[in-house]
Amino acid sequence: MSDRRDALKGLASLTVLPALAQHQHGDEGKSAPAALSAKFFSAAELRDLGEWVELILPRTETPGAKDAKVHYLIDGLCHRTPAAGKEWRATLAWLGKQKGSREQVLARISTESKSAGAEHFKRLKDTTIEQYYLTREGLQAELGWNANTYVAEFKGCTHKEHR
Repeated sequence: MSDRRDALKGLASLTVLPALAQHQHGDEGKSAPAALSAKFFSAAELRDLGEWVELILPRTETPGAKDAKVHYLIDGLCHRTPAAGKEWRATLAWLGKQKGSREQVLARISTESKSAGAEHFKRLKDTTIEQYYLTREGLQAELGWNANTYVAEFKGCTHKEHR
């Protein structure tokens, strides 16, 4: 795939991106903590999570998910929400037991539906994308948003399927 937008289009065609549509406010604009240390995951789990999120949003001409410290943001979510932590631990354990390279595992489970793999892939993809676009790297480097433009009127989404 030639660029990040092509990669995102490919991922979006595999499954819906409800995390973006059902965005939960409260963590907007927060980047990874300055003192980067695991709060929930072990060092090995955090390292693995970093590798998985980088496969979802790899570095191109703009920073990737690992550059944006998305794995630390997910660690923080899990630290604050024990139920989410339990789900993420299950996802990392399940992914770690799969045969083949990480790329092969993602390629396989991205096409599944109503399976454990599909559920784990959805959690990984949706959370990675949602957290990435809450960071400076996602908002500014990727989207070019600098919060310095006056908008007299915002008409909302112009896609006919969202009206």
